[in-house]
Amino acid sequence: MKKIVVFTGAGMSADSGLATFRDSDGLWADYRIEDVCTPEALARDRAAVVGFYNMRRREMLAASPNAGHRAIAELECAYDVEVITQNVDNLHERAGSSRVTHLHGELTRLRSERNPDLIVPIEGWEQPLDATAPDGALLRPHIVFFGESVPLFDTAVRIAAAADLFIVVGTSLSVYPAAALVRYVRPDIPIYLIDPGEPDTSAIRNANTHIRERAAVGMPSLAAMLGPPHPPAATPRQKPQRTLRPPPANGRLRPTPPPNNQVPPNSRAPPHRKSRKTDTHRRTAAPRRTASPGKRPHPDQRPRRINESRNLAKAKFRDFAFRHCGFRRRRSRSIRCARPRRCGHPPHPTTGGRPRCARAAPPRRSRNGR
Repeated sequence: MKKIVVFTGAGMSADSGLATFRDSDGLWADYRIEDVCTPEALARDRAAVVGFYNMRRREMLAASPNAGHRAIAELECAYDVEVITQNVDNLHERAGSSRVTHLHGELTRLRSERNPDLIVPIEGWEQPLDATAPDGALLRPHIVFFGESVPLFDTAVRIAAAADLFIVVGTSLSVYPAAALVRYVRPDIPIYLIDPGEPDTSAIRNANTHIRERAAVGMPSLAAMLGPPHPPAATPRQKPQRTLRPPPANGRLRPTPPPNNQVPPNSRAPPHRKSRKTDTHRRTAAPRRTASPGKRPHPDQRPRRINESRNLAKAKFRDFAFRHCGFRRRRSRSIRCARPRRCGHPPHPTTGGRPRCARAAPPRRSRNGR
């Protein structure tokens, strides 16, 4: 999304009825800067400084955003808009702008004289002279006085450097360091100036367009000229092809059976898995006899599983042991030697002894030689 940065000054709020500072009929024509807008003035005559900003706060609450404020706020519907303002009023926020950076402070806030980062809001327009901050220090207007540094200037520089379009409204570009923001705009970015007077353009190195109108007239005209950005051409979305089946004769639809070894989408039954024993461990014996046609095949011709081969080997061993060693079967299906003295069979699974029989077979030795 295209990023628009709007840099506003006192002329932005002049159409709302708020007096400017440097015009012939501005505030500095009636007040001396050294008396109301310096840290020394606050220390020397606290009542005069606090009373001056109480009056400015009262005028701000009585004013309303003009057409220029509303035009900037409406640009957010189509662009990424950020406002950098030298004004201390809240008319941009009341018009609907969501991202506003106040370089010179705000009338709607107070701050501690001891800790500049301790900022509190103020209700109404009047600040009591003895109002204190949570740290116990006296509160002062949250205004950047002449002679103090601008704490948000670095933030404003980053915003100006990222602009795709830079608009200057209602400022003479003569108050530094705020006026130096135009130097941080990228060289290929166009700049629009909206002011009925003659702002100082000596610091501007970009291609610029000067609209000689007041903010309430020039800003809506520029916003209408910019218009909404052209959206990218939407590619037509192809709909998936659906295969329609003819209805059955009885009028009832039957679900399509799933393919082999797949589960229907709404079924919780696991897919069919073939048995490991029946498929991977199957051993087929060579046929020994040929079955006559029409008759049942001989057992030797059927596939033989490994369990069947083990059972057959156990049966042959039992027959051999019973004939030669006198084994007999118990109910527990365990094999026991009838003459457990001289047989070489392994130990009995229950008693643990080494049974022997009359064949006098030599005893088996374990791996360790015992």
